[in-house]
Amino acid sequence: MPDRRSMRIFLMLLVALAPMASPARADLKPGDHVALTAALLNVSSLGSSAAREASTILEREAYDAGDLAGFFSVFFIRHALTDTLSKYLAHVALHSASDASRRSLQEALSWVLMGEIETFFRSSPAETLGRRMQRNPTAFEHLRCSLQLLGTLAHRGRELSHHSRSAQYDRLAQLIAAHPRLLRKEVTLDTRAKPKLAAIRAHLYTNLRDLRIPFDPDDFIVRTGFWGAYAAIVRDHGILVLDNNGFDARQLEAIQELLALIPRGLHALTHITQHELLGNRRGTEVETKLVGSPGVNIFSPKVSARKANQFPPDVRGVVVPAFCSVLSHELNHGVDSFTIANDPTLSLRREQLLARAGHRDSMQYLRSMFPPDFFTTRPQEFFASIANEYFSSSLQTLNLARRRFRAGWHEPLNQFLFFAEVYSQGRDFTLFFEQDEECRFTSYAVPVGRDASGRIDRLHLFGVELRFKLDRAGNVLP
Repeated sequence: MPDRRSMRIFLMLLVALAPMASPARADLKPGDHVALTAALLNVSSLGSSAAREASTILEREAYDAGDLAGFFSVFFIRHALTDTLSKYLAHVALHSASDASRRSLQEALSWVLMGEIETFFRSSPAETLGRRMQRNPTAFEHLRCSLQLLGTLAHRGRELSHHSRSAQYDRLAQLIAAHPRLLRKEVTLDTRAKPKLAAIRAHLYTNLRDLRIPFDPDDFIVRTGFWGAYAAIVRDHGILVLDNNGFDARQLEAIQELLALIPRGLHALTHITQHELLGNRRGTEVETKLVGSPGVNIFSPKVSARKANQFPPDVRGVVVPAFCSVLSHELNHGVDSFTIANDPTLSLRREQLLARAGHRDSMQYLRSMFPPDFFTTRPQEFFASIANEYFSSSLQTLNLARRRFRAGWHEPLNQFLFFAEVYSQGRDFTLFFEQDEECRFTSYAVPVGRDASGRIDRLHLFGVELRFKLDRAGNVLP
């Protein structure tokens, strides 16, 4: 087996001879090479003196992608990536003041990082890769950080050229083809015999998905071996289900059904994970975080395994499978982080609703089974938690909100109308959802009316018009 340096030289020659060649490799001036090496080895935080010193060299427009690629190719022979260094390089590659320096750094790092990933997989027999990750923490961290930094560049690297994206996409696809028994999706990995590998494979897939703009689902399916329902979800929704083939047919069917009902424009999700099935938990922590485009993680209980009522006791309960409640909850985290967070009006309204409901009375929340300060201390759970009720039965959620309003708790009705507003997408109807005990989702359009400010103040349900008198801030008046 050749040593790492020989393997690196061999790979560099292969890349240099490839049809889509890497940047012409040069290097930095000797003094800068030494200074940058020392600075990178001492980066402890983004604001450290070493980070500032490194940035002054990396941001010099005199150095092009080839110069930087030459430096990092040598640097990574002797020094491994760490979480701290990876985050620093991501920051400077994305936020350098110069367009030219951002472009050069993104191009150089994408090529070199892909080489690091290739080197790892080609430097050991396939059957020993899992054990190598387990026995060599430094090599594993270097591989994980290489994938994560490449994921950041693939998702957020605006200056990364189409040429580089296509080249790294092809190289990743060729790596999968070279290790079909490990890296093809149709192969279920033994997470005990090959620890860490299923999560690493999942990150290969998310990087592959992020590199191709626009995303080509059919090509992705062919290159990766996504099959059956997994392939259908990629083709229909552009979403990767990453579970090491652990979900059963009914769980995959539920995922397909709900993705088909939630308007695609409301979220930007590209993957759904199940970290336990990937062998990706170390205690309560996720060991390999998938860095790049947004995704959500869901739980693994079978659809028939656990059922629960998602409503508080002051209204008739609706019992639904826990798997599907978690699924709707997590997908609506995606709606919250994309649609609401990127709309100043919706974002401000969410803050107002939390401030109005406060932290003293749980009954001011639709999800009143939690302590009164739960949502003010965890605002990221506010919208997603309402989804547990709204997707079990939107009609029953409305009944709960109206019952509370009549009893003097006004905020649940404001919260309901906010959720309906988000799902209206500004149109003249919103979506209501229902779910049965077998996790069968349905949705139907409910016409809405709006006041002079464009806020929902009427719902037309089964031939009945419900009117809500709003104050200037959009809150329902008694």
